[in-house]
Amino acid sequence: MKNRAALLMLLVTAGCVGDTPGGSMGPPDPSRIVVFYQLDGLVRGRGSPGALGSEAKYVYVAAHPSETVTVPEVSEDGSFFFSISASSRDLLEVAGARDLQGSERGTSIFVSIPPTPLPEVDYICCISEGASRGNCQPADAERICSASGAIINPCTSDRECAQFSGNSISLAEGAITISPPDEDGRSIIGASGKLPPFALVSIENRGQSGVGGVLPRFRTGAITSDDGSFSVRAFARADDEFVFQVHDYEGYRSLRHAVYVPDADLIGLDVVGVFPYAPLGEGRLGRVAVRYAPAGRDGLGICPDSDEGPALCFSGGKVGDGKVDGGLDFDMIRINQFKIGDSVVDDLRPAETSPLTFPANKFTDGDVLGGPQTMMLVIELSLEAFVKGRAIGQTAGPGADFLAMMSAARYFVSSLRARDQLGLVVFGLDAESQVFSEPTSDRAALFAALDRAAREAELAASVPNRNRFFRGLLGAGEKLASIPRLERGSIVALLLSDPRDTLEVFQDVINIVTPDPDTGEAGFPVYIVSAGLQNAYRATEINDVAQFSLGSYVNAVDGSGLFQAVAELTGRVSGAYILVYDLTVPLGVGKTPAVEVDAELTLPQADGNPKTVSGVFQGTLEVRDAPGP
Repeated sequence: MKNRAALLMLLVTAGCVGDTPGGSMGPPDPSRIVVFYQLDGLVRGRGSPGALGSEAKYVYVAAHPSETVTVPEVSEDGSFFFSISASSRDLLEVAGARDLQGSERGTSIFVSIPPTPLPEVDYICCISEGASRGNCQPADAERICSASGAIINPCTSDRECAQFSGNSISLAEGAITISPPDEDGRSIIGASGKLPPFALVSIENRGQSGVGGVLPRFRTGAITSDDGSFSVRAFARADDEFVFQVHDYEGYRSLRHAVYVPDADLIGLDVVGVFPYAPLGEGRLGRVAVRYAPAGRDGLGICPDSDEGPALCFSGGKVGDGKVDGGLDFDMIRINQFKIGDSVVDDLRPAETSPLTFPANKFTDGDVLGGPQTMMLVIELSLEAFVKGRAIGQTAGPGADFLAMMSAARYFVSSLRARDQLGLVVFGLDAESQVFSEPTSDRAALFAALDRAAREAELAASVPNRNRFFRGLLGAGEKLASIPRLERGSIVALLLSDPRDTLEVFQDVINIVTPDPDTGEAGFPVYIVSAGLQNAYRATEINDVAQFSLGSYVNAVDGSGLFQAVAELTGRVSGAYILVYDLTVPLGVGKTPAVEVDAELTLPQADGNPKTVSGVFQGTLEVRDAPGP
């Protein structure tokens, strides 16, 4: 490696360059600045500690004659890093600055950019059929391989020929590390004295594109210090694949090296629902599904490393061992208590699998890695909804279907993850929709809003039907659209009678909830659950809203079916792992008993130590075959 003094051609000018005199700000110290040749269209440079004085809060870098400018911040120790669009024909102007615009700056120095080295010829390992060793040779040369026995550069794989292709810089396993994402979703990427000094490290986040996931298209770089260290803070998600390559001034480089982002520190477990996996009966063996949603410090879901099939998600935690399976396993979860009604279930166990009839007892529902979201719950309070399901001879009070819908709404609130927010919109009380609750994560406030909605419906029970369903959806969509789109948004709607809106309102709903490919707006998935709707034309409109918004629509037979559909929907909306258990349903619990699950999750952390978090779910469970009304 050449020494630093020979790496740069520096010309220091006298005087002050800038829009406003820089006062006492002197020029940068050229002996503490390294500028690299252009790579991937960018020229990168580093100022070591002391490169600029304490008055410089920013460093002004301009390329001449390209006329590109960047003004990055300067660290307290006078160090900085910059990346600018430039080429070897440019001259870089570098000066300390007091403001982000670089309008007030000190004396400039000018740095010429080294020419980009010509790429080396690619070499491959050419092995004759049946031979155990081959010969390293240029990829475009005539194949000599090992047939003649004249092996000059022996090899068994292309990797062993890397040195002939210019890939001669050694990059040891573990030389570059990535920290778990923090609460801002950023990881610290760096090396501590394990790389060559004054080398350029190209950094690319390939996300999970290798397994069909998100491709962030994020690239950056860093220049190592004189002891071979560097540190960069960048946005990253757990299990993203970062690819690194180290370059020196003479054009030599390392092979590309992949490192996977570790899971964020575990901070919470949400138990977001319990539902029958098959119809339940008192005193009989049954099967229930429990939804779990673990959360990391970055607010996203977690895909733990798993040794049990089937794989539920991609995990890079053991990729070095050839394992990429992830998911939530039964041995990670400890259920402290499972109650149905007032009875504690003491024989809860993982559901028994069968190759033909029940091959797996764990699944996923929705996006288990998704982050926080803001949702709106839309509920019908019209007269027709209030009386639906009334028993024969019943002339007052709510019908059974209305009660089931309100119970389903309470169940949905119970299933919220701690990091989610929910607002409540009602329709049917008058010609317009009403916001009964602004988006909040306060479940008590949401339960109070639902109680108030039920009272309002009863007070308005003498008013003719005013089902303005699409106006309710429009109100929910407008509320979500007014919130900064840093989180996902979705709408869940419950209704019991056919809508009576105009076609214009329906079209307004389509416009606000449908993703727009031209602007990139994601829209809002709408999940609609109804019971006993009869109007086929209106059902088509409802289904169109659900499908165009990438949501779903279920029209149940009655209120009981609506409740079950909502129970099954909760995990899909929020994203959850599903573990299925066998148990004996206690006697005397009734048709809709309370259910309570108290669970703990234990996972190893990046520091090697396990961490345990807990979560509780309280809701209701349908025991369809129980006796009684």
